[in-house]
Amino acid sequence: NADVNETNKDGGTALHTAAGNGHKEYVEILLAHGAAVDPQSHGNTPLATACIHGQKDTAQMLLAAKAAVIPIAKVLGYDDTTDDDLADVIRLLLDSGAAVGEPGKKGRTPLHTTCSEGRKECTKVLIAANAVVNQMDNDGLAPLMCACGEGHDRCARLLIEAHAVVDQVNQTNQYTPLRYACFSGHAGCVRLLLDANASIESLSGEGGTP
Repeated sequence: NADVNETNKDGGTALHTAAGNGHKEYVEILLAHGAAVDPQSHGNTPLATACIHGQKDTAQMLLAAKAAVIPIAKVLGYDDTTDDDLADVIRLLLDSGAAVGEPGKKGRTPLHTTCSEGRKECTKVLIAANAVVNQMDNDGLAPLMCACGEGHDRCARLLIEAHAVVDQVNQTNQYTPLRYACFSGHAGCVRLLLDANASIESLSGEGGTP
């Protein structure tokens, strides 16, 4: 008889493959035959693999089978799915008890990452779940700085509407969101910040206005 928990050299199982590819019928069969729900492959469980690939249905099946809920930060930082599909799995994880603001590497919260990547729908879901919009990571960056530094004006607009501080200062270099937007040449974010009454007198660490 085939071993449903057999692993490849990276620790991946058939359940990783089925979940990541959205094959609901195979996930159902594997679970019915005793597949372990939380084996690790490159540090990812089948649930993480499903979420990274935006496979909400198989993720839901795994959670129903008592898979351990994973931090939201675990499924961010990949280019394997659309903003809409990733927003759906983030919503699913939140509904299953994942913490909206649990930080990952360098103290970056999920909101930092979605704003850096310009994932508007994901950002909207996190803000609706009461993510802290002004929280700084270990480098002194707030989500609005991340959005403006990368030119993601749609995410920046959502943050401003959620009362992000437009003149918040990164204490490591004295940069504000406006300074980041100007430094990176993102006119849309510059206009958005000025419309929100950001101060043009904000100084960089080296002095001078933007």
